[in-house]
Amino acid sequence: MLAIPAHLGLAVLLCITPFTADAKSRLRHATSHIEVVSRSVNATFCENSACEPVSLRVLAGDSFTMYRWGDHREPVRIANIDAPLANANCIGEQASAQSAIDRLAQYLNQATFTMARLHTDPSGTIAFVSVNRRDLGHLLSRDRVVWPWEPRHRSWC
Repeated sequence: MLAIPAHLGLAVLLCITPFTADAKSRLRHATSHIEVVSRSVNATFCENSACEPVSLRVLAGDSFTMYRWGDHREPVRIANIDAPLANANCIGEQASAQSAIDRLAQYLNQATFTMARLHTDPSGTIAFVSVNRRDLGHLLSRDRVVWPWEPRHRSWC
């Protein structure tokens, strides 16, 4: 009987076990997608000279949902940026999407922000967002985690 150290057992097993077509397909699928995780943060939202604490759920690098007192929920998309897509086909864009989510959450966490609403419809609000009096879209573009908005989505791959 061949003795295999415990930490090498899986590697040896994979090397000597032939892959079936199904196993190859599962392996290829597992390496073509990463799980992008949203972030929750707390902030202060100011509007019309009044400020209130809010909870935010950062869903993508260019959007978040604001939860205010009661059950008021407002989805917001930042107007002047284009973020990488979490559900993209390539791992590079998925990884970039996670970086954009993390950076947006970092800017909004414990910050005071305002919004200049451009359009509101049943799917949410499109707005320019400012954090501590600085344009959030510009900050994210400067950090190279998003691009300035264009009519057509660019590929990050």
